[in-house]
Amino acid sequence: MCGGEMCRLVSCIQKIPYYSTSVNGKGVESRRPGKENPMLIINGTVHTMDGLTIPGGYVAIRGDKIAQVGPMEECPKDWEGRVFDAHGGHIAPGFIDAHCHLGMFGDGVGIEGDDGNEATDPCTPHLRAVDAVNPLDRCFQEAREAGVTTVLTGPGSANPISGQFAALKTNGKWVDAMVMKAPAAMKMALGENPKLTYNERHETPSTRMLRHSDTQVPCMQRDTDRNWIESDMHRGRM
Repeated sequence: MCGGEMCRLVSCIQKIPYYSTSVNGKGVESRRPGKENPMLIINGTVHTMDGLTIPGGYVAIRGDKIAQVGPMEECPKDWEGRVFDAHGGHIAPGFIDAHCHLGMFGDGVGIEGDDGNEATDPCTPHLRAVDAVNPLDRCFQEAREAGVTTVLTGPGSANPISGQFAALKTNGKWVDAMVMKAPAAMKMALGENPKLTYNERHETPSTRMLRHSDTQVPCMQRDTDRNWIESDMHRGRM
């Protein structure tokens, strides 16, 4: 159960599935890029995330930008486009989940949707979230209904170096159209997860010593390879 204010906020968000404001409350991204899609949200408490809260306000959206924000007294009278009445709810920017695994584990699907951990090699920096994400995973809908419009999702913590995260919008049916940035981060896990994963199978790394080594050796090898290449180029061998 949620309190009255939060219920009204969630209810408001659930009815606006195609728009998400930016973090600072000054931008909106249409879920249909390239189209005008004007929308006017009225009669809500506007949280601009810039230190200003407007009780009884409105937000006017045109294309992928917030065109106007203000009190209802200044609301456009001749608006042409969709009008959404917040009925006293809260108008807030879309929330951002900066670390999750949406679309990687197939909620309620089973092993055929479990693509979050490639627990066969402790060092897998080449693996990409965009190759595993299932955009039809019901978790994306649940995230939207809770107001989360952007996520940073990727591999789990089974490996010390697990792979590349991607920044995605939570609305869409095609991963390529949902991607904002990929790769956006590299996932590393130095806690108990990789230790438990490999120790139970009597495989390496089963200690923090080797786990630390697994994260250092690839970097050392990369630098060594680069030095050899630079040396050969200097000697005219390449």
